[in-house]
Amino acid sequence: MTDISRTQYILMRKMNRKKSMSFVSMNHRQKEDLSFLKDKGYVCISKPSTAASPAHYKVTAAGRAAMYIFLSTFCKWWIPVVISICSLIVSVIALLC
Repeated sequence: MTDISRTQYILMRKMNRKKSMSFVSMNHRQKEDLSFLKDKGYVCISKPSTAASPAHYKVTAAGRAAMYIFLSTFCKWWIPVVISICSLIVSVIALLC
């Protein structure tokens, strides 16, 4: 499974909340991220483009799994950092008193 970036995670989260997202509503960077996510199979076309409306994309099951892995990795990294900072602050306060 390929790691996703923070911007790709945010884009997939938006798609997941809205159930689908229009290609026209995306900016240039989001379109680049969409291309990568589509190549990896994390998003797919939910509504093909027609003359009247643009294509809509939705998150696949593999995309939801990638989102879960991104979030769990993020939490696994931040929780020890926060605990370490708190323990450092407590030890500095104990030395000063």
